Amino acid sequence: MFHSANTPAVFPTEPEETEPSDLRLAVKPRILLIEDNPLIAEMMESALIEEGFRVVGIADTADRAVKLARLYHPDLAVTDIRLAGPHDGIEAAMQIFRETGARSIFATGNLDSVSAGRCAHAKPLGWLTKPYTPSQLVDAVRQAMTSVEVDA
Repeated sequence: MFHSANTPAVFPTEPEETEPSDLRLAVKPRILLIEDNPLIAEMMESALIEEGFRVVGIADTADRAVKLARLYHPDLAVTDIRLAGPHDGIEAAMQIFRETGARSIFATGNLDSVSAGRCAHAKPLGWLTKPYTPSQLVDAVRQAMTSVEVDA
């Protein structure tokens, strides 16, 4: 901003107060999306970016999810349980957790007790029941981020 000699510059006298949750988001947490439906993936990405999160990748298969996690070390993955291909989202989440420490929010339309038991090994931070809204996604990610330490 340009100030002429006759116009005094105005500086804030006190820093703006920031809530602790706002400080966590100031670091822009890295989110990996694991979803094989392109329309849902696009909605997820748009909603999270709009709320200040950084989407580091979108994987439509378990193998691609693991590769992206190795490359970008996400803070959190939002993981669809059922994926196209030979491996499901639970397998991807468990491998990502073992290799990077990143935990998942699992998304599913139908969770049976066997799948729920398998998910437990990945120490999930939350659940989304399909269909879910963009605001439900954002709320779940914000809630999960209170349990995740974000690297600057």
